[in-house]
Amino acid sequence: MLPKSNHIDMVAGRFKDTSAFDLKELFAAADKSEQRDHLVFHFHGGLVGRESAHAVGEKLLEPYRAAHAWPVFVIWNSDLKTQLQEKLLNIAAENVFKHLLRRILRLAEGKLRGGFGERGAELEFLSLKDIPKEPWDLEEYAAAREAQLSAVQSLPSEAQMRMIEQELADDLALKKDAEAITLGLGSPEEVQRNLNVARAGAANSTVPVHTRMAQDVLDEFANEKVGAAGARGISASTVLAIRGAKAVLAVLRRFLTKSDHGLYTTVVEEILRSFYIGALGTRVWSEMKQDTVDAFGGDPAVHAGTAIMKHLRQWWQPGRRITLVGHSAGAIFCGNFLEALDDVLPPEAKTDLIFLAPACTFRFVNDRVTLLQRRVQAARVFALKDELESGYWEVPGLYKGSLLYMISGLFEGDSSDEPIVGMQRYYSGAKPYNGTSLTQVTSWLQNRVWSKTQNGPGWECAADEHGRFLQDESMVRSLGFLVKNGLGK
Repeated sequence: MLPKSNHIDMVAGRFKDTSAFDLKELFAAADKSEQRDHLVFHFHGGLVGRESAHAVGEKLLEPYRAAHAWPVFVIWNSDLKTQLQEKLLNIAAENVFKHLLRRILRLAEGKLRGGFGERGAELEFLSLKDIPKEPWDLEEYAAAREAQLSAVQSLPSEAQMRMIEQELADDLALKKDAEAITLGLGSPEEVQRNLNVARAGAANSTVPVHTRMAQDVLDEFANEKVGAAGARGISASTVLAIRGAKAVLAVLRRFLTKSDHGLYTTVVEEILRSFYIGALGTRVWSEMKQDTVDAFGGDPAVHAGTAIMKHLRQWWQPGRRITLVGHSAGAIFCGNFLEALDDVLPPEAKTDLIFLAPACTFRFVNDRVTLLQRRVQAARVFALKDELESGYWEVPGLYKGSLLYMISGLFEGDSSDEPIVGMQRYYSGAKPYNGTSLTQVTSWLQNRVWSKTQNGPGWECAADEHGRFLQDESMVRSLGFLVKNGLGK
């Protein structure tokens, strides 16, 4: 565990395992040390709980001290991975998800390969007989076929959309899934009664299942359940067909606008968006970002960020240095930290800023460009090359791509390809990534290190996954060098 003189602990922006008194003692210890003139605030990322945050801090404690800085590890308990992993793996295990994945990928591939013209040509693309069943194999299949795909020239016509809906509605596996989900709705007594009926019936009787689909989707199934008794008319499988067709359309639209994340991953994202997103991490991600705002509430006895600013005002004097290090979602905390700092320190107080795979959006940084120009003396970003970012499974057996790809494709509101500062793909300057907000940020954040790179002290990084930056010794060396010497080197 880190000593209290080197960390501050908070939950939802409020003091938790440390207190306002502990923070006062932290600054007192720093002021008595040889490192009194340089504070480095380290903000961990969104995959990190308390135990992991302490482990990271213990690894960096001596490198920061050796760089003549007093380390302050801001532990804000943002363990997104633990909260999401079980949900995502449960989704991946659902039969309905697997069936939708194969069928929607096949339909999207058919259109991308020029299908949906003559009926004879369509059948080749709509058959599932040669398409793998498991996500690992399906991703390899999609990657192999992707090079053969044509550029999308237009979206499906109304007639083609009706055909897509019909193909999904006629899918026997999806029909069975729809029936099983419908039987799984209702009170525990109703579900048990349906289960007893299935067990007592024929071998092929439908067994009710519980799904992790979003509540609005389940509400549609519930309406169709009522319809089965005669109040309405369409079948529950129509819910899957209509939403599935919209997912196909969304995939094709993203290929048309060149905002796709590859065929397999784009299909996964659009299925999750169409059927599961309400049960996923959108709310968790929004709440996590809000925690970085709430830390700067009104009461320094309660709100840890506000208390830090109170002590920084007393600590600051000309010649002293502040370095901010933000990993992943920690970069969002850095932005809000700088806004609070701007209110309490004199104009000459500036910081160095180091981003490690930052999970903030270009919009977030662009909204603060003038603040950053005013308060940041120098900045540098370390992040993965895109072939690494997109080349591993953040959620094995479900999602191919990094956490940043997931945030870009799933968690930032209505956007399905939100530009993220830590992703190389958004620095191309080519359409569709040539808007004002992107060009202003790329112009400001010019010092970029794309892993794996070994270009001398302060420019080294060999991380190969989003969560492994601080497991990489060359990255730790770069941090130590930059904290000691500044980012002008």
